[in-house]
Amino acid sequence: MVLIHGYNVNQPNGEASYNAFSQLLQTHKVSELSVLGEVIGFLWPGDVNIKFIAGLFYPAKMQAARDSAARLAEFLVSLRGPNGVPMQIMLVAHSLGNRVSLEMMTDLPAQPNQAWGRMEGYCLMAAAVVVGDVQNKGRLNSAARSLRTRALFSEADKVLHWAFPPGETAAGAGFFPQAVGRFGNPVAIWNDRFDLQPYDHGNYFPGLQTRTGVDDRSAQYVAQFLGASIPLPRASNQITANSLPPENSIPSR
Repeated sequence: MVLIHGYNVNQPNGEASYNAFSQLLQTHKVSELSVLGEVIGFLWPGDVNIKFIAGLFYPAKMQAARDSAARLAEFLVSLRGPNGVPMQIMLVAHSLGNRVSLEMMTDLPAQPNQAWGRMEGYCLMAAAVVVGDVQNKGRLNSAARSLRTRALFSEADKVLHWAFPPGETAAGAGFFPQAVGRFGNPVAIWNDRFDLQPYDHGNYFPGLQTRTGVDDRSAQYVAQFLGASIPLPRASNQITANSLPPENSIPSR
């Protein structure tokens, strides 16, 4: 599994986020190296020295996200599993790291070596991606549909509510567009989706501190997505199974 952080995260903070999330995963039967695979973190230059209003300037990092995606694609196709077997990769990305993920999956088919392995699944957390980009006819639609997905979102996410729309508008990506990580749209694209309210933008890797402890649903959903045996509530876009009506009986006379 490859973890990918988001925008405005420097190397020390990125490493701290990955360590915190790895510890939460361990409480849900996913260690850093197990039969479910190895947990590693990908660091990319998404940080910028702008305080307080940094969220409004994240479109300036789009090129860094694309370049990082290309480097990650090149790196993955150079890898081999034990004894040279093909690799199997699961992606877990947060915020603008989802743009890195989708761009990387777009770049992978163009790589010369297609025997390296395959992408097995992709979990989006607070995705700072324009909904229109992954809808039908969107530039990233093919990447979003190319593998099994799980979208974790929260309407309480203040960054995606206040900073994302004007930032994308300034970048020419539409007029105050909606982020995937706010409502989990488009519903039809993702295999399953879970609402993590009251999570804010920075709660996904470390969990949400509450009076009774840590709300670590993000780690629970990721661990279960990887294959750990964890009971979870029904996904918000899962089809409900209706039971048959009771059979009719004829009263005796």
